[in-house]
Amino acid sequence: MPDNPRRAQPFPPRGTAATLFPIVMVAAAWWLLTRPYHGIFHDGVFYAAQALKRLYPAQYAGDVFFLYGSQDDFTFYGQAQARLADWLGVDQAFLLLTLAGAALWSFALLYLLRRWLSALPLAASLVLVLSADPHYGGFDVFSFGERFASPRVLSEALVLLGLSYWLDGRRLAAGCAVAGAALLHPLIALAGMGVMLWAVLRERVGRSRTLGLALLAAGLLGMQLLLWTGVSPRLDPEWRQVVERRSPAIYPFLWPLGDWLRLALDASLLWLAARHLQDEAGKLAGWLLPVLALSLLWALAAGAMDVQLAVSAQLQRVQWLAHLLALALAVPLCLGLWQSGGRDRYLAAGVAGSLVFPFSLGGLILPAAYGLYRWAAYRFPHESPGRGPSLILLAAFPGAGLALWLFYLAANLVLASAVNERPVWLWVFIQAPVALAVLLAGYALARRLRLDAGWLWMYGACALAIGALHWDLRKPWSTVYDHPERAAVIASAQALIPEDAVVYWESGVYLTPDNLARLDKGFERAWFWLRRSNYASFDQAAGNVFYRKTAMEAARRAAHLRQWGFRDGNLDWNEHKKPPVKFALSLARLRGVCTDPVLGFVITDTRLPAASLSFQDPLTGRKFSVYDCREVR
Repeated sequence: MPDNPRRAQPFPPRGTAATLFPIVMVAAAWWLLTRPYHGIFHDGVFYAAQALKRLYPAQYAGDVFFLYGSQDDFTFYGQAQARLADWLGVDQAFLLLTLAGAALWSFALLYLLRRWLSALPLAASLVLVLSADPHYGGFDVFSFGERFASPRVLSEALVLLGLSYWLDGRRLAAGCAVAGAALLHPLIALAGMGVMLWAVLRERVGRSRTLGLALLAAGLLGMQLLLWTGVSPRLDPEWRQVVERRSPAIYPFLWPLGDWLRLALDASLLWLAARHLQDEAGKLAGWLLPVLALSLLWALAAGAMDVQLAVSAQLQRVQWLAHLLALALAVPLCLGLWQSGGRDRYLAAGVAGSLVFPFSLGGLILPAAYGLYRWAAYRFPHESPGRGPSLILLAAFPGAGLALWLFYLAANLVLASAVNERPVWLWVFIQAPVALAVLLAGYALARRLRLDAGWLWMYGACALAIGALHWDLRKPWSTVYDHPERAAVIASAQALIPEDAVVYWESGVYLTPDNLARLDKGFERAWFWLRRSNYASFDQAAGNVFYRKTAMEAARRAAHLRQWGFRDGNLDWNEHKKPPVKFALSLARLRGVCTDPVLGFVITDTRLPAASLSFQDPLTGRKFSVYDCREVR
């Protein structure tokens, strides 16, 4: 039975540049394998549009997303993307920034992990981090290492670099890295700032429990002062209702059970790492845990107190670093426990098993496994580690998790074959248990054949080739906006619609040339095809927590669209996930939606006699009609 929970790490030293090259290939390969490129999508749409807004301010002035301010007000990222878009075009600028973010993020993660691991363990840790589910909370809205161009990816990379510099004792370089991260995305940089601040205070003040309680009290008092002094407005009931319905992810108390289980798993892994890993890895986990706890408590308090500034700061996003480091430290934790021998090997099995369970059930499994581990040490202090009922149960955790995961995998094979844009075998290959099994089994075979010295080279080269072949999944009919044929067709609509006009481009469902049903988001077409302000949609209300006027105007326009049956008028998160229903557009409905004086033009895929112009997209074959509200009214 172990007497001291903190042990030396018998890991090999950091390798040279030559020995790290195959690891670099592994990191690059698994980024390409697990983060395929779909072009401008998800939140990348907003950042690309913000770049266009900087280039053509008059053309987006009436858009509800930009009308009273946007997320671009809090970052310098938009300026760089705007210059690149002006030089290369929207699509190529987005591709270049995506590749730059992927390269910097992968390098920063590798630079941090090589402090504790090398060779095969380092490769296994990279594969685990990149193949595991990157979502960390908020209805699967938030994730680390995003696969599209955004300031969040670059900010995360700078935070990881800053932590490496901090552990090296280069505090000025660490501060500069985190400051750069804050200029790109202040919400993401909060994690790095918090860890470094806690490390300094813990070093100088000590007594972490007292310090944590003091910081919690100070934070609560600070939020109250923000309200008393008027620095931060209060989310009044009407504003709060709009935000909660549209964006429940920013309120932790609204998160589903799965998000809390994932948080429990991350916290458990970090706590075990802080107890069982010595030196830098254990220290880093120990610094991050109180920062994570404080940020979540502050986020809950901000929601209860309706402090707009604190709610919009989304302090719970510190969890991105907790989720990433929990996965990154899982391999050194398992290795350290296994090499310690005795009952620690059973705890290592419990840690490994918790990572296999789907649906974040590991958040329940790992605390139970540790409870059995401690109970066995107390109940059977002098017995062999191979005996005792708790040890049998603990050893069964990985097997149960693997069996449940296999059932989940088999159940999703049919769905994956129907909707996945990549081969099913590749979808199976990038699942974390399969990925790690292939890596370790291949190494065992290579070692038996006395080829272990070149195994990582072969593995990295093959994985990189597969990733490169299956990375770019862009479809010209959906995600390519700078296509010359499309630009030539859309020119007639641009000539008809004034630059300062507000357009409502209706969203719709259509069948793609590869026989997949796709939701065609009209606001994206208005922004990137037509380059005009769009009237309203669910996505355009994403910034309603930052500005009250944005929330109220988005709600007003959405209510107007709902009145006349348009799907884009739905601002409810749960209702938005339901399959869209197509209704028949009539002249009466068209006249009704045009009664809002803000709206100048309507574009739909329904042809009515009142159409001012009709055109056909050459890449999808879809036909659209343009209606001038001045003539329809």
